Amino acid sequence: MFYRLDNLTLREKIVFWGSVILFFCSSSLIIVLMGNKFIEEIPWQGGIYREGVIGQPSILNPIISFHSPDKDIMALLFQNFRQISHCQLVNKKDYICSLKEGLRWSNGKPITSDDVIFTINLIQNPNISSYLYNFFKDIEVKKISQLKVKFVLKNPYSFFLDNLKKLYIIPKETFKDIPFSNLSLSKYNLAPISDGPFKFEKLKSKKNGYIYEYYLTKNKYYSQKSYLEKIIFKFYKNKDELINAYNKGEIDGFGSYAPLSFNKIKRNYKLKKFITPEFFALFLNQNNSLFQNKYIKDNILSSINKQEIIDKVLNKQGIVINSPQVLGSPYYIRIPLSNTQSGIQSKNENKDILKSISLSITLPNNPILKNTAKIIKDDLSRIIPEKNIKLNILSDREIKLAIQTRDYQILLIGIKPLANLDFFPLFHSSQKFDPGLNLSLYGNEKTDNLLEKIRKTFNSSEKEKYAKEFLEIISTDKPCLCLFSPLYFYVISPKVNGIKGQFIKDSAQRFDNICFWYINRKIFLK
Repeated sequence: MFYRLDNLTLREKIVFWGSVILFFCSSSLIIVLMGNKFIEEIPWQGGIYREGVIGQPSILNPIISFHSPDKDIMALLFQNFRQISHCQLVNKKDYICSLKEGLRWSNGKPITSDDVIFTINLIQNPNISSYLYNFFKDIEVKKISQLKVKFVLKNPYSFFLDNLKKLYIIPKETFKDIPFSNLSLSKYNLAPISDGPFKFEKLKSKKNGYIYEYYLTKNKYYSQKSYLEKIIFKFYKNKDELINAYNKGEIDGFGSYAPLSFNKIKRNYKLKKFITPEFFALFLNQNNSLFQNKYIKDNILSSINKQEIIDKVLNKQGIVINSPQVLGSPYYIRIPLSNTQSGIQSKNENKDILKSISLSITLPNNPILKNTAKIIKDDLSRIIPEKNIKLNILSDREIKLAIQTRDYQILLIGIKPLANLDFFPLFHSSQKFDPGLNLSLYGNEKTDNLLEKIRKTFNSSEKEKYAKEFLEIISTDKPCLCLFSPLYFYVISPKVNGIKGQFIKDSAQRFDNICFWYINRKIFLK
């Protein structure tokens, strides 16, 4: 055979070997295509996922801490109360909740109604300074049995089940003998007994106490077994360190609010975009007589270019919003935009008013807000003399005091609402002063009445009708100018699969389907 090949002309050899290569390529393609019909690839147990996070874990106690990265880790350690119970509305003020059968803490001890009552009592203690205090301070909880409790509300509140999604139970046995004043100092705040899909395994820290790795392993008592065997959190000081760690292969993924510099990411990745209810807005202090003039208010608000802010400050990584709700939210209600230019058609003599007014915009010392404020100032300077526009940039302590005392003319700040139709905290007149969140000091009898109806009605269509009417009123009254909502990005290694979702109430919710994330795969013949 080789003798005959040697005797072939060059052209004949090219034709021959080309035919051979074509044959093998075609055969391989047929095998691959046929293989897809007979071979199935499925998720498989095992694998270690490494998550990069900015900051340090401090108190992994769900009734005390609500800051990242604590919340991110606690999302894997604990289940919220709605996940571990079945709740029934008995009347408009009473809820009976039954814990699911067979629930256990990560140390193997059963979860009971005693744990629920103990947790609620701690939250209601003002000395604990729980961020959940205002959600549960007026609620009575009674034990019915070892697995059943009754919540008694003072007034009907149709969003109470949403509040139970914020509630995470802690074990009474672990904390019952710790004085209230020492609760935040307990060793269990970094090595918690938990009930979620993962449990604490170990942490690694430097001599100065800086924690650089935090290890979680599968909780064998959790009802839904996850594919991943372990999760390791690695901690970094800033976004540049985080991206550098991903580029070097130290971590498999990280999350970030916009803006994110994708050009700095050199390693292959998959990108998941999430919409969140968080938004940034200008709150106009309604006690200032300036904002009682519709012409002035309309011209101020209509002169601001929201899309320019998103393009320049967020690198086009945000959503323009026109009301205190975000397009893409499951609770979104579309309302017609009011004519923000209506004031411009006023009499010519009114135009001179704008040249004589002075504006002060108060904001925290935050890069996103400072850059946003500069664009707003440039926009406003087209209708108001630039020398009459002041940016009042405050430290964290100063901005907290300014908000408590409502000492500002215009406040530029980010808001994390409740991700439902309960606009009461932001706009009801009873919330005008600290600790209320009505930052515009807005309110009137009609809007107050609508906000109360939204809270009291359990009929979803009626609730939506009241909410729409309310949103239309504030669209006209303009107590605030809602600007934009930043996107939340999740950068993940191509080897990690199973991440779902489009809307998350906060960044920690990206882990909601963690049990279905997988790295390992196995091939089976069909």
